[in-house]
Amino acid sequence: MRKVIISLFLLFVLLISVFASDNEIPEDAYQDADTLHVTAYKNPPMPAELVNRINISNYSSNQITGTTDRFQINYSRTSYSNALILSVSTNRYENITFDIYFYPFVNQYDSSDFFTVKYTISNETANQISFTESSYDYIYSAQWNKSGFTSNSVNVTTGSGSSVTVVNKITAQRRTGSADYSTYNISNKTGGIPGIGNQLITNVMKFKMDINLRNRTPEPNAVYEAKIRLVISAF
Repeated sequence: MRKVIISLFLLFVLLISVFASDNEIPEDAYQDADTLHVTAYKNPPMPAELVNRINISNYSSNQITGTTDRFQINYSRTSYSNALILSVSTNRYENITFDIYFYPFVNQYDSSDFFTVKYTISNETANQISFTESSYDYIYSAQWNKSGFTSNSVNVTTGSGSSVTVVNKITAQRRTGSADYSTYNISNKTGGIPGIGNQLITNVMKFKMDINLRNRTPEPNAVYEAKIRLVISAF
């Protein structure tokens, strides 16, 4: 068993100047691929490559490519529908955990001056993969298990920030013949999901960001930064 931990920082920088122009940036987001080549097989064969692919992007599909990325926004716009997008594509059973730390927009010259932020989960989507093994039909998908939210939102109202946890969890249903599908327990399974070949189960979560300026203008010539820290753990 191997635990992989990745820590990333995403900085939104609130400026009084005009919104920085966006260059054309490919839709591809940050990717971390953990690949294990398997030489032993079951019947049906295990996937030849076991993959956890993690993609992270922001409202402009800008790439998050390193430990710290900065994106400029203008105070005249206070709502961003896809401020943070998480995507996991995998053919493995194991959970992938995101510990997310949100911080308000803090004046870099005066930490007591900050604007509160609200992050809301605006969308969750996952594909399904179906296959038949022996006399059983299977449907595999994924869901997000969440903690630390209130009605799918987190209010960042203090300078110390707020934290939440989301876990990418594979789900399964099974049936025989023409019976209805029922939940198939995979809680104790590890390794690759047999029967799906090179297909990947993709699970996406999108966050909306709302900034509360409290009817006042940011201080002139000041930079306000809102950090998002992600710690990603996979076994």
